[in-house]
Amino acid sequence: MTGRDIDDRVRREPTLGFFYTVRPGDTLLAIAGRASGAAAGQARLAAARVINDAAYNDRFRGAANKLFPRGLVSLLPRFAATANEQAAVDERVPGRGYAALWLAAHPGHEPELEPEPESEPAPGPAPKPKPTPTRDDADRRVIDWEELHGGLRVMADHSRVVFFRPETIPIIIIPGIAGSALDHAVEQGPGRPGWPVNNLWKMLILLISGPRAKRRNLIGKQDHDPDYLRVIGGNKIVPENEHGLVGVAKSKYKDFVKLLLERNDARADTQKSANTPRTFFYFRTPPHCFGYNWTADIRLSGASLLEFWERLRAYYRGKKARCDRFILVTHSTGGLVARSALQQRSTFADEAFAVYHVGVPHVGAAEAYYRMKAGFPKSTPADKLVSWATMRSGNEAVALLGNMPGGLQLLPSTSYRTNDNQREWLALDFGSEAAPLRYPRTSPYRSIYTSEEPTCGLIDKRWLNPASRLEQEKSFEVFKDYIALAEVFHQHIQSVEFASAVQVTSQGIPTPDEVRFSCTSSPKEIRKFKRRHPGKERFNRGKFEGIGQVRPGDDTMWYVELEGREGEGDATVPISVASGHHFGGKFPRIQVQGVPHADMLKDTRCQQEILDSIEDRLERRIVGFERMLRRKA
Repeated sequence: MTGRDIDDRVRREPTLGFFYTVRPGDTLLAIAGRASGAAAGQARLAAARVINDAAYNDRFRGAANKLFPRGLVSLLPRFAATANEQAAVDERVPGRGYAALWLAAHPGHEPELEPEPESEPAPGPAPKPKPTPTRDDADRRVIDWEELHGGLRVMADHSRVVFFRPETIPIIIIPGIAGSALDHAVEQGPGRPGWPVNNLWKMLILLISGPRAKRRNLIGKQDHDPDYLRVIGGNKIVPENEHGLVGVAKSKYKDFVKLLLERNDARADTQKSANTPRTFFYFRTPPHCFGYNWTADIRLSGASLLEFWERLRAYYRGKKARCDRFILVTHSTGGLVARSALQQRSTFADEAFAVYHVGVPHVGAAEAYYRMKAGFPKSTPADKLVSWATMRSGNEAVALLGNMPGGLQLLPSTSYRTNDNQREWLALDFGSEAAPLRYPRTSPYRSIYTSEEPTCGLIDKRWLNPASRLEQEKSFEVFKDYIALAEVFHQHIQSVEFASAVQVTSQGIPTPDEVRFSCTSSPKEIRKFKRRHPGKERFNRGKFEGIGQVRPGDDTMWYVELEGREGEGDATVPISVASGHHFGGKFPRIQVQGVPHADMLKDTRCQQEILDSIEDRLERRIVGFERMLRRKA
């Protein structure tokens, strides 16, 4: 075909059966409407599709693709961006310009053009055939969204193709404690399920096990070994597990991942409407789950998160994507994992586009103490499964959490405050019989956690290793080492937080922001307890009670019972902690009402609030760039 043939059939106004030179401000829908006379709606859409699918207009795409490949911008977008955002039109040679668009009148309607005259071959050996152009050829150019706003200019040459590369910002979901699926790194023999949270039948094995078997399964015979358990799937970024759901509790997180996948597919869809937010053109936000060994020191999980991000970034860059930043959505303990990663590498904050902490116990939670005294309460169906499978009573909780560095790091730190901003979160209430006693007065690590006082002390050391009561002193010394490790961890992350963090909280559910023991010296209550139980304390499902001398310098015997939940929060983390009060309230909040801690990322309201916030931040990034350009101009 000759350039003269095209020139002769170019019209200044869009006309079916002729060529039209696209001008700044044009869109495919507008061109189709003007050429066909069709009003807005299905008729105009059908006319635009006919033009879009014309074989001649393949030159504006890739030769191997009938429709525009994802990420490719040409002068024939699929009802999307305007022409002036993509190229400058050379009107001096309209037929040979890049923007000479064929306006097909019906499907299969193609221009009849004379072929270019062939010149006589030069004497000598035949010239070598030119290689097929590829995406990396010099006549092709990859651009980012900032260049669209910066006044991109493309050569008026039909062979030059512009590839638009959306910015990929992966959303990394970090689950809470017990939210990662774990198996044994070394084969432990039959009947050792690990933590198969996505396998109901294997979870039933844990349900019928006692404290000794459960400790052996999650801890091992001896002291805790961080390499004893591993994440199922190993956080590998492979096509069959690209989003990492195999390594996390699907019952808690699959709905959110599905929603994020639908949003990311909508971003990549080429058939966008005129009302589609521009953030859908410029960004891709694929979700990925990061599992971790929640029994181990959280700092080890933080280091694994840093390594995972490096692999994830390399994965997308290997696919020719622009990937420099990420979005974190952390649930519960996952927020501590993220903050630990930041503490280990300060530049991690520069790579975070946004961070959403969902119900994170930033300075620990009184609930952790409550559970080690009385076992896991069963406020929701999810709590019931975890409770029956792991820690139905205080003795089981001590056998497991007492040997997990990661579990002990959830205890209240020295920065912990109640909803009333009180430092003391543990109380012995004697009613009208005596003044209450409140703790901690100094460090909780020594006055409560490693104290051997039977009422307020965190554990009964007899239960640390049910398989070997003879080694209880050794086990207690190891436990004190873990408490010291927790103190160091709390100090390291105390003031560490992402500048882009948003605290997502729930309230309206009774939550222990403080732990209270109800005490009475009534002989009747003491006799009733002694008749029921031969020992001095009783571990129960969701209950702790006993008798003893609990006031210093006073030999009075008291009946002591752990009281239920009162306070405000999500049933696990009080509102004062989840909102980041120790940061001075400087971070924005998203608040939902009446959603239990374990179900926050299953709640549709919470999911939508996070999605809306992400879109708002993406739009603000574009607006900020536009303001910068105006200042420069």
